[in-house]
Amino acid sequence: MDSIVGFEVQAAINTLSALLNQLQAQAGKHISSSCKDGNGNAFNPDAVLIADVKAILGSLGVNVAADPIMGSVVNSSGVGISGLTVNLLNSTRAVVASRRLTLPVSFTSQ
Repeated sequence: MDSIVGFEVQAAINTLSALLNQLQAQAGKHISSSCKDGNGNAFNPDAVLIADVKAILGSLGVNVAADPIMGSVVNSSGVGISGLTVNLLNSTRAVVASRRLTLPVSFTSQ
């Protein structure tokens, strides 16, 4: 939080946004989606971390989109494929978002 204290708000926003992307990407994978506190109360740690980062970003005036769509495109061997365009369609099959993939092959749509 030194960036905020030093009035480097944009640097703080960039760092927090990167953290948010990583938390969302790792939720349920490298960050557990359920555990218990010292009193035996169950909670979802990835959801808590994501909510906390979104709250901090919100306090900095950032409009955080809810639940971005994230993913990767790989071939049958698990190797990333670049040069493709990924289209996000609505229920009527109209394109609502489109991303051209380059290496590394991952995308986020908000």
